[in-house]
Amino acid sequence: FGLTVLFVTHDLREAHLLADRLAVFDQGRILQFGPREEVFRRPVSRRVAELTGVANVLRGVVVARNGERVEVDVSGLRLHARTPEAIGVGQRVEVMIRAERINLRRVEEAMPNVVAAEIRDEHAYGAGHTLWFRPLGDGPELEVDLPSRPYEVLDVASRKRWTLELPPEDLHVVAAD
Repeated sequence: FGLTVLFVTHDLREAHLLADRLAVFDQGRILQFGPREEVFRRPVSRRVAELTGVANVLRGVVVARNGERVEVDVSGLRLHARTPEAIGVGQRVEVMIRAERINLRRVEEAMPNVVAAEIRDEHAYGAGHTLWFRPLGDGPELEVDLPSRPYEVLDVASRKRWTLELPPEDLHVVAAD
């Protein structure tokens, strides 16, 4: 159709459903403009992450860099991520991951970005569950969204301890404000 429509909403589901491109406004300023998935999965700042519903924004320090790959220490938890950003070793950063992008695993496998954790709290909401995890060792608390079907298949209610996987490709790293 080639039709441009400006639609203003505060409803994230509505924005995700209707938009090809999004502009995130805050106090009259555009903070980020771009394709829908880029804005939702790669927010340019903590504020954009907050406004687009990114539940896990973790403060850390870059401890190693190799090309576009970085290793970030987040309160003792080492996370590996890819970032084209000009971020160097020693720099304070924020690592972001949406709650629905974290995977639950029954066993701890030898892979990057896994953390043994225990369910601290849980809320059911119709089509899914939001779980809050406390790491058994070092690291920040994490929020995980899980649809009802995987929740039932994994029998999440039967146990408190899980292994969480934060896939490197789903982590987004930006310089701390």
